[in-house]
Amino acid sequence: MDKNYPVKKEKKYRGILGWSMGGYGAVNIGVTYQDTFGIVGSSCGALDLKSIGKGYEQYKVNEVLGPLEKLDPKFLTDSKIEKMIGANQTYIFDCGTEDQQMIMMNRKFHEKLVANKIQHLYTESLGGHTTEYWSRSLSDQLALFNKYFDNK
Repeated sequence: MDKNYPVKKEKKYRGILGWSMGGYGAVNIGVTYQDTFGIVGSSCGALDLKSIGKGYEQYKVNEVLGPLEKLDPKFLTDSKIEKMIGANQTYIFDCGTEDQQMIMMNRKFHEKLVANKIQHLYTESLGGHTTEYWSRSLSDQLALFNKYFDNK
């Protein structure tokens, strides 16, 4: 990005956002590179690979990260919670209440963040694991990202 686009290099001007498996990626990349990203967002994120069930192989995660039973803990979103404490980042999560795949893992992750006193915004609204939900969610999250950047 820095090489090809006129972007600001400071963390306060950079964010990362994704939905579904992209939400998993955004959280894991964003927290791992906390000196690069000031705001991290996930919509209907696959935040717990261990509970994704058949999707782990169906979405070919096993081809990238290896078999679930041998998964390196560093690839688990829960392993990022300790890094999130004091990271000076803004976190935004949302999930549709009818998203049978992701709602429980998002609720559990939210509860873990609360238990660890990690400031974040978590919302649920009607919708499933669908493009209609993501379109609405993306608009909402981008508005929050814009507000974050305007305040910097």
